[in-house]
Amino acid sequence: MITFSGAFDELLSRIQGINIIKEFNPDILLVSIGSPKGELFIYQNLEKLKVPLSIQVGASIDFIAGTVKRAPLWMQKYGLEWFYRFLKEPKRLFKRYFVNDSYFFLLIIKEIYSIYLKRK
Repeated sequence: MITFSGAFDELLSRIQGINIIKEFNPDILLVSIGSPKGELFIYQNLEKLKVPLSIQVGASIDFIAGTVKRAPLWMQKYGLEWFYRFLKEPKRLFKRYFVNDSYFFLLIIKEIYSIYLKRK
C-alpha cells in the first residue's frame, strides 16, 4: 500500500500525486480529499491514471483513524451525520451543504412530490 498526502489545491502537488499514482499502477485508488474535490480529481484524471477502481472516500479514513468524532448513534441512525458535521464546522461546510447541494435537495423534493401525486 502506498499513501500520498499533498495539498491538492496546488498544481505542483496535484501533478506529483498523479505521477506517483501512475508509477505504482494500483488496482484500487482511495481518494480522501473531500467533496467535491475528490470526485473532480477522479473524473478529471480518470484517463491519465488508468486505475480500474477509484473511490472517493471523503472523511471515512478520518472516522476509522479516530481523528474526527462521529455523530451520536441516534443521528447516525436517522442519516443526520452530515448535519452533525455541519454543526461542528459551519463555516467550512455551509457552502457545500446549502449552496452546492441545493440542486440535489430540489431533486429530492420533486421526487417526493411526484410519488405523492401518484398515490392520489
